[in-house]
Amino acid sequence: MSNSAPLAALPLLSLRRAKPLLGTLVDISVEAAGAARAQHAIDAAFAEISVVHRLMSFHETGSDLSRLNRAQPGALVPVDPRTVEVLRWAEALRAESGGAFDCAVADTLIALGLLPPVQPAQDNETGRAASGQLMVARGAALLDLGGIAKGYAVDRAIEVLRGFGVASALVNAGGDLRHFGRKAATVHLRDPADPSRLVACIAVRDMALASSASNGLWHAAAMPTDRLSALIDARHRTPLAAAAGASVVAPHCMMADALAKVALVTGNRRHPMLSTYGAKIVLYRSAGRAPA
Repeated sequence: MSNSAPLAALPLLSLRRAKPLLGTLVDISVEAAGAARAQHAIDAAFAEISVVHRLMSFHETGSDLSRLNRAQPGALVPVDPRTVEVLRWAEALRAESGGAFDCAVADTLIALGLLPPVQPAQDNETGRAASGQLMVARGAALLDLGGIAKGYAVDRAIEVLRGFGVASALVNAGGDLRHFGRKAATVHLRDPADPSRLVACIAVRDMALASSASNGLWHAAAMPTDRLSALIDARHRTPLAAAAGASVVAPHCMMADALAKVALVTGNRRHPMLSTYGAKIVLYRSAGRAPA
C-alpha cells in the first residue's frame, strides 16, 4: 500500500520562479497540490515560452521570423505551426484595425537604428512544400512580431499550466500577464511618462493585462532627444509621440497586447475592436495628457 497522500488530499503549495526570456524577465507563480506538480508545471511553462522565443525572435538568427525576413519575396519557408498561428492573427488584426496594428514595421525600425539590419538568406532556408510540412509564402515587407509574440507566449504558458491541473497561476512577461484561479492577483500600473511612478492598482482574475508605452523604460523628461519610440504608426511609418501609453485587460494576453497598440496608434480609447474582443482600457495616456 502506498504511503503517499492522494492528490486531492495534498495541501496547496505556492511556487514562484523567474527567467530572462522574450527580451524581458518572465515571472511565473503557481498554486498546486504538491511541490512536484508545481515544479513540473512551471518547468513545462518555461519550456513553451522558450520555444516561442526561439521561433519568433527578431534577434535569433535561426528563428522562423529571421528566416522569413531573410528569404526572397515569394519564397516558401518552412515554419512551425505556432508561428503560422501568430502570423494569421497578425494579418487579421492588421486588416481589422485598418493598419493601426501592423507587424510589417521592421524596415522602419531598422532605418531608425532600433533594429539591426537583416542578413542575406542562406541557401538551405527555402524549399518545396513537403507532406506534413507547413510553408509560408513571404511578401516584401520585413516583420517584427514584438507587438504580439510576447502576449502569445504568455497565453501558451497559461494553457500548459492548465494542463497540469494547477489551482491558480500568474504568468508575467515584463508587465504583459495573464492569470487564472480562485484568488485575484494585484497588479500595479506605472505612469507611461515616468515608469518609476505607480499610478493605479487593479485586481486581475481569470484575465490578461498588457501595457504599451512609447517611452519604454525612459522617463520623458530624461529621454535623449535622439531616442525614438519603438512603437511605430505603420500607416505613416513614424514613431509614436513620447509619453503615450495604454494598459488593456482582455481574455487573452496576445489580444490585450495588440489592442493596447491599436488604441495608442489611433488615439481612440473606445476603439470598436476593444468590445469585439471583450477588452477594455484600464489606463490611457496620450502625449502630454495625464493618465486616466
